[in-house]
Amino acid sequence: MDGLKPLAGKLVYLAGAVEHAPDGGRGWRQTISTWLKEELKLDVFDPCVQELALLSPQEKVHLRGWKATDPNRFRTIIRRFVDNDLRQLLKATCFVVCLWDEYAARGAGTAGELTVAYWSKIPVYLVSSLSPTDIPGWILACATEVFTDFEQMKRRLVELYGQQRLVSSSANVFPPPAESPQRDGVVEN
Repeated sequence: MDGLKPLAGKLVYLAGAVEHAPDGGRGWRQTISTWLKEELKLDVFDPCVQELALLSPQEKVHLRGWKATDPNRFRTIIRRFVDNDLRQLLKATCFVVCLWDEYAARGAGTAGELTVAYWSKIPVYLVSSLSPTDIPGWILACATEVFTDFEQMKRRLVELYGQQRLVSSSANVFPPPAESPQRDGVVEN
């Protein structure tokens, strides 16, 4: 395929805080999911949606409380999330969109997902309003590009993955993203 990355069956993975985010990480994911579907015709993997599908009715009610009262049970359930999320990341992801904020910094899942994506050469587009000095160097190193807001990132994604970049709409392939000169810093647009 001459260096082209097939997108058939691939999804955009939405990484960011869930456990410590006030809305469970749902708000920004819903907004960017709609944009990715409408503007780039790409489907997403939203861990917030998947989490609910992996839980029984009893687990939905008691999960967070079990962290303190039944840690073994809690860990067993959370491992389902970890297994499911990493399987998705490794087998069916074309690129990652990540919101890195003060809530993501409190958890471990997002850092783990970004590390796995980087190691697997899956592009990571990181959005953070935090100062670069407040973002761990490890996270910056895992990011393909870093943006200060979603509007900057959207412009870049249209440039990289927009409909005009389709090589063949019937083959559903996109060119792989070029190595960005801003890989090690914040994109200033």
